[in-house]
Amino acid sequence: MTHRAVITRNTVATTDAWNRPDPPTFTALKTVACRAWSKTRKHISDDGKETLVEDLRALFPKDADIQTGDRVTVNDRRGTLIFDSLAVLTVSRKGANVRHSEVVFERHK
Repeated sequence: MTHRAVITRNTVATTDAWNRPDPPTFTALKTVACRAWSKTRKHISDDGKETLVEDLRALFPKDADIQTGDRVTVNDRRGTLIFDSLAVLTVSRKGANVRHSEVVFERHK
C-alpha cells in the first residue's frame, strides 16, 4: 500500500460538573499502511453560496485497529502530507474472503 495513516483516538471520555462532555483528547495509536483516494469531488453553487463535496475513502488491512470516530492523517511513504484531520465515518468489510477494510472519511477541522 502506498500511503501511511496515523490513527488517533479519543482516549478520555469524561464529563464536566454539568454533565457535558469534555473536549476530546486524541492520542496517536499507530501508523498503518493504507491506500487513500478522493472518489468524487464536485462544486455546488446555490444562491451565491459555494461548497465542495468530496467523497474520501481508504483501504486498510483487515486486521487494522480502526473504528468509527477515529481521526486519521494520511502521508505518503516519504512523509509528505496527503490528507489531514479526517474523521472516520464508516468501516466496512465486503464479502468473506476480503483482505481489506474500506473506510469512508469526513474532513474535520
